[in-house]
Amino acid sequence: MPFTKRSILLANLGLDVSVPAEYIDDRATPKGQNMYVNRNAMHKRFGTTAVGGSLGEEAMLAKELLVDETRYVVRAGLSKVQLLNTATGVWIDIGPSANSFTVNATNNKLNFNIGAGELTATIASATYLMGTNQTTAGSLCKAIYDAIHAAEAAGTYTVTFNGSNVVIARSAGTFQMLWKTGTNGADGTDTHIGSLIGFSDAADDTGALSYTADTIVYHPFTGTSADVFSAATPTLNGSRVLCMSNFIDPIRIYTGTGNTSDLSGTPPKAKYIQEYGPYLVLAHVDDGIAKRRMRVQWCDTDDIENWTIGSGSNAGIADLLEDGNDITGSSIFGNYLAVHKESAIYLGYLVPTDAIFQFDRKNTGVGTVCNNTIQNIGENAQIFLARDGIRIFNGISAPLINAPISNELRESMNSSYLHKCWSVVVSELNEYWVGVPIGSRTNPDTVYKYNYVTGQCYKDFVEDVTICGKYQQTTQTTWDNITTTWDASTIRWDDIYLSGLFPALLFGTSSGTTVKRDGSVNNDNGAAVDAYRETKDFESSEKGRLVRWLEMQFWAQGNGVTIDYSVDSGSTWANVGTFALNSDYPSDDAPQYAYFDVISSKIRFRFENNTLNETFSLKDFVIGYSEREVRR
Repeated sequence: MPFTKRSILLANLGLDVSVPAEYIDDRATPKGQNMYVNRNAMHKRFGTTAVGGSLGEEAMLAKELLVDETRYVVRAGLSKVQLLNTATGVWIDIGPSANSFTVNATNNKLNFNIGAGELTATIASATYLMGTNQTTAGSLCKAIYDAIHAAEAAGTYTVTFNGSNVVIARSAGTFQMLWKTGTNGADGTDTHIGSLIGFSDAADDTGALSYTADTIVYHPFTGTSADVFSAATPTLNGSRVLCMSNFIDPIRIYTGTGNTSDLSGTPPKAKYIQEYGPYLVLAHVDDGIAKRRMRVQWCDTDDIENWTIGSGSNAGIADLLEDGNDITGSSIFGNYLAVHKESAIYLGYLVPTDAIFQFDRKNTGVGTVCNNTIQNIGENAQIFLARDGIRIFNGISAPLINAPISNELRESMNSSYLHKCWSVVVSELNEYWVGVPIGSRTNPDTVYKYNYVTGQCYKDFVEDVTICGKYQQTTQTTWDNITTTWDASTIRWDDIYLSGLFPALLFGTSSGTTVKRDGSVNNDNGAAVDAYRETKDFESSEKGRLVRWLEMQFWAQGNGVTIDYSVDSGSTWANVGTFALNSDYPSDDAPQYAYFDVISSKIRFRFENNTLNETFSLKDFVIGYSEREVRR
């Protein structure tokens, strides 16, 4: 049989999982990760470098605040808020010097013993200021005292706070606090109040009548990873401020100086917050009486500290009740405020009447499943993750993107953790990135990268990433900053990624590490990036004919690439070899060769680099083979 060569042009069409891999275009891929396309060649993606120390808890939010000409980079975790000192690379805690304490069913018990067995004090669920002692009306000190006294009325107790430590005491007799062994202690249901007010539950407190807690670490947030964080940058007294909300605690505000604090004016708690003109708009709110899941509420004009409705104020509410579904997100869309439900999208706008806002329902049939996946790509298109894939809202309808990945998303998304998704628009690549928990994953670390100009889609994997934000770099990368050799780098010295004033991507993880996308490194914060691209399943031009696959000519550059082949659609792989590369592509008439000898009706190839400090780029390859008899 004659020897045949088949040239495969890498004008890549991205992922195609809509049909079996033998039926997709030669330029598409059924599987791959951590690769990107630039100038019609495939490249292993950039790495990341650490930004300061760890948050010490799951990252929930990263946001940049611009006040006048000064930029502030803020990150928030489950209980902390920190500011990046961009000069030193150190994160500084900007939690409050005093704050509120939320007591609920997870931390409302105090087990104690006065000599006759365990007693249980149940502290009333509410949000408190600590207060000075048990005589301070409405304070947590008084609430703890009242609960102890209700459980044991004969003794004389005091609960005091000296600004740093809580002290709980009994005047006489026996007094033990069962932080560890009590029914609600660490060995029991672990629903005691000790951790909230600074007591360790490593052991019970016994042998005394007075017990002093450790210094309290104040927490501006008290939610869990099941909660949703939202941020907005409205104006206050003419300057931008950063507002943060988790639907559990009061909305927090940071002005660029000092610490964060509760937003004044007693606004309701909100799942989603968004600045819109002179207003801060809340959606899916909790007004302290009930959770108003279909409500939109806004402050007075130019006054985010005034939420009083009536009496000359323009503050107000609108309940979007048409279909009975909860609000799932809100965002700016051109001149409108887009409010999403899973069944529709409302467009809100200002009107010259007492109503202030009017909301028009667009019967799209879909909306976002996660507020943090909403992004704008141009003035007339809003992209978001829906229950059945990625969709684009044009102001009237919201069709699925024209990329053959919708089935994979719809069938693979972990629906229990979609609230944790994140997204970002990488404008220099014309790409929308959305992090999604896939399969049994509980973190959104599979990243679908959709090019909204070409319609192509690729995929990355980033271990345990929970958030993504942007901030503008203020310093230019220098020659000495480059940690790789030029032979190992696929980036150009004058590339935009290395320039000052370029918006860098900031990622936070479930462990609290914060890293930035860094075009000068090839590792993910010191760990190797596993990058690969699989080809389609190649066959003879005649269906069912056996083929003797013999060789590959390929044009690649970088450090090295491992080539494998599979004759069973990627179920098992055989290694061809690992090939050293150079800093330039081989010339057109002097490619590198990979040899193999296998007879099968189809074959696919995988190009991979999973080596520390290494990268590769692939421009083209040619398969050499001989056709044989028709398979019986």
